[in-house]
Amino acid sequence: MQAQSLKTSGHAAFRLQFHVVFVTKYRHCCLTAEMLTQMREQMTRVCKSWRCALLEFNGEADHVHLLIDGHPAVNFARMVGNLKTVSARHMRAMHATHLKVLLEEAVLGLVVCGLHRRRHNDRNGGAVHSKPRDTGGGYHRLPGR
Repeated sequence: MQAQSLKTSGHAAFRLQFHVVFVTKYRHCCLTAEMLTQMREQMTRVCKSWRCALLEFNGEADHVHLLIDGHPAVNFARMVGNLKTVSARHMRAMHATHLKVLLEEAVLGLVVCGLHRRRHNDRNGGAVHSKPRDTGGGYHRLPGR
């Protein structure tokens, strides 16, 4: 292991490094090279605002890896939540058409899988079968309830 320099703050010496992995929903391969470079710039900016440094950034079409050099006074969970929120908003704003096409394809797959019969229990404990209909994978109520 290489000799690593420690940072000091008041009465403490520290070196905090965090490995963070962000994964796209359902691991859809939707990240392009342009999106990854924009995401790197955005996350570097956010880390600086939290008194941290982004040491490494690597990504593929369905996930990104971050190595963050942190400060002990920073609430790391809140910082990661902020990284996720800011990067997701930025990506949706800048690449809405690209992501919308992928979302429509994913929703189409879910709707096709949602065609089936559902069994419901009535108030007296007996089973009532509803007619098959496209539920979109969600729960639906019987008429009159």
